[in-house]
Amino acid sequence: MASSPFRSPVLFQCRFLSEAASLSACSRQCPDSAAQTGAFLVLGVAYVHGALGQQTTLTEGAGTRTFAYDELTQSLTQEIFSGTVNGTLNRTYDTYNRPTGYVLLDAANPTTAVTAATYAYDTTGNFSHVQGDTVPAQFSTSNYTTTALTPATFTYNRENNSDLLANVVGPVHTVFNTYETNRDVITSKQNKVTVGTNA
Repeated sequence: MASSPFRSPVLFQCRFLSEAASLSACSRQCPDSAAQTGAFLVLGVAYVHGALGQQTTLTEGAGTRTFAYDELTQSLTQEIFSGTVNGTLNRTYDTYNRPTGYVLLDAANPTTAVTAATYAYDTTGNFSHVQGDTVPAQFSTSNYTTTALTPATFTYNRENNSDLLANVVGPVHTVFNTYETNRDVITSKQNKVTVGTNA
């Protein structure tokens, strides 16, 4: 009977790099793994890691995802989907390496934005805004087609002199939080329909 790739407990401890020497070592340590292909299998999912240990490819029943990283910060900047779902997801960051948004591009029309979002922060570093269906400024020169997008802003407001979230104001509703007087414990959360701007 053929050996099962899920039989050996050593398989779950096997971590490898993309270099041939490392793959060879991994193959010796994990004889039941698919190390010779540059991947190992865990419950039907195949992973490939780069020289710095980051996941570069993930293959499963729905298809394959390929990941790219910023050379300086090593932050995830791009995911390419192929299989049941096809497209490219590009991510952006600010100078503090905080996420500033993403844009999902149609595989058939690489300049067409299927969906997008832009994030913003206040002067104290708290998350303050998310603008749905809005392409991040870093991609403003990419000339993406955005006719299918419908921008909507959600604003996150804090309690006075606090990092506690007081409310979240959306296009048609607002979420209100109430806290105990002497403890940072939410006592109630209300969703109210509000029609107006997000200012």
